Amino acid sequence: MSNTDFQSYKPSNPWRKPMSNITWGFVFTVMTFNFLSLQYVLPTIGVGLLYIGFRDLHEENKELNIAWIFSIINMVVHVLGLIYVNTPLNVNFKNNVIMILILTAFQVSFLLIFRKGLKKVFEKADAIPSKDPILGVIIWRIVILILVIEELGSIWFIYVPVILFYFYNFRSLYKLGDDLSDIKFKNSDETVRLKSKKHVLEYMIGCAFIVILCILGSNHIRLDSTEFISPKASGTRDTLMNMGFPEAILKDISDDEVDMLKDAIYVDVSSELLKFKEYGAYNTIEKPGKSNLKTTIIYVELKDSRMYAIEYFQWLSGSAYWHDGFTISSLENLELINGRLLYEKNGTSYSAAIPRLKNEMVSQSDWSGDEYQSSKVSGAVNYPFGSDRQRGYVFYKLNIRKNVWLGSNLLNYIHYSNPFRSPYEETERKNLMFSDKLRQHYTNFRTKAYREANK
Repeated sequence: MSNTDFQSYKPSNPWRKPMSNITWGFVFTVMTFNFLSLQYVLPTIGVGLLYIGFRDLHEENKELNIAWIFSIINMVVHVLGLIYVNTPLNVNFKNNVIMILILTAFQVSFLLIFRKGLKKVFEKADAIPSKDPILGVIIWRIVILILVIEELGSIWFIYVPVILFYFYNFRSLYKLGDDLSDIKFKNSDETVRLKSKKHVLEYMIGCAFIVILCILGSNHIRLDSTEFISPKASGTRDTLMNMGFPEAILKDISDDEVDMLKDAIYVDVSSELLKFKEYGAYNTIEKPGKSNLKTTIIYVELKDSRMYAIEYFQWLSGSAYWHDGFTISSLENLELINGRLLYEKNGTSYSAAIPRLKNEMVSQSDWSGDEYQSSKVSGAVNYPFGSDRQRGYVFYKLNIRKNVWLGSNLLNYIHYSNPFRSPYEETERKNLMFSDKLRQHYTNFRTKAYREANK
């Protein structure tokens, strides 16, 4: 750096600090970096820097005072954004285009007011700025809006020039403080600056506290539970047990559901222990750890060749307090009948409907890229704090296509040992194919026609 450059950065330039805070504030807020949670951390710092910067300049003229008010509104908007991102509002009210339009309009208005305020500062001092970087930032923000709406942001030969233009404009805005160095500045006293910094620190701590509250509240689902009384023995239950239906599981199935299986001719049972890693702990999935979920699928074929399945799961160790999720998929059409969560608390057994239990057709791609339709059942799993014997089941019918003798089902189960994740998402809709939080139970079923042909 030359001696001339060094002199332009010396502390005697009273504009340097507020312009630096404002520049970095806009850098951190007009564009987000979606990794390592920087999309939340940097904007929180950014809105604080904007407040401090405009607090120092707000007495210069009316427009810069309005810009300071905008920085306060910006802090409020950021808090509302954090609440939105970390609660089910993020899923229930998802209209990205409208939100982007509103935020862009706010940011452009903010920049226009800032630009007009600086323009008046130069005019009053009868000075001319070397560049107009704020106009460049406004143009950049509008270009980003167009790229997002048209979904062109992933094209590299468009993305790279836009990013370079982004850094060029903010570098120019940062250096604009040099053009202001000879202009008188109504400097805030040190007491006011310290109060501003204190307010920003309190704001950041408050943001962290709000995010934690939202995460804790959103990732623990409250169940509408009723007391569960084990059904009495019946002829159908005895018949199913004689065919190999596990007695302990049969005790959790309602009478109405058992009655649907009264014409059973075949029962096939398959179990697997799904072993999860605890947060921060190391253990291989081959060895049971502290969180072990036993999954059992029971295929029941009736006299008229109808096929029913019960996907049963029970926590042998560990627990599901923080919004787990599952999906059950098959090439055959799955017709959902019912699904329940069961648990005990203070010596009493309870039952509740599985939250967000759905049955839908989804489009998927195979390894070659070809799309196909598959049937999927999905839901969330969550139990009250202090409960034990946590378990549940999904009961559904397999509408097997004509001339199909063999088939398969896949259970995907996603487990979280803590609530700390952002943004909020419905766990069962996450794609965590290569994550330690996902375990799978794959099973095959065979129809009567197959069994008779392979005696």
